[in-house]
Amino acid sequence: MKDRLIEFGKNKNGRIYDKNSYDWGKLEDISNRGMLMGELSHDGEVGTDVLLSNVSHVIKDIEVYDDGIWAEIKILDTESGNILQELKDMDINFDISSRGKGEIVNGKIVMESITAFDFIPRPETSLQKRSKKLNRILERLKNGNVK
Repeated sequence: MKDRLIEFGKNKNGRIYDKNSYDWGKLEDISNRGMLMGELSHDGEVGTDVLLSNVSHVIKDIEVYDDGIWAEIKILDTESGNILQELKDMDINFDISSRGKGEIVNGKIVMESITAFDFIPRPETSLQKRSKKLNRILERLKNGNVK
């Protein structure tokens, strides 16, 4: 599936990225070598390292457009990948969040490094709705019924 990894301009969480905020050629190189991966969700304390045991997807074919960075995303046949696919099959919507190091300069994000793009639940997805669907998925996992 093709999706936008980074939205140029002010994004949903109020951060401002532009074409000059990072050397996107570095990211293309990492992606072309099959080394750009992501996990299912992250919190503020996850750090920049990708844990291979948590990888759910691989990022390929990065392209830079006027509206942002787009790429092909392949969901993997791993435990986290299977959970991600099951959630997507149940119409749970996700955002994609970059993980790396950077700073804010003149109100804009300037990235030093990007190590991953993680799928995170969209804030507008109600907790109750997510909770019911997640409980069904966990039940399937316990019974071994996940793709």
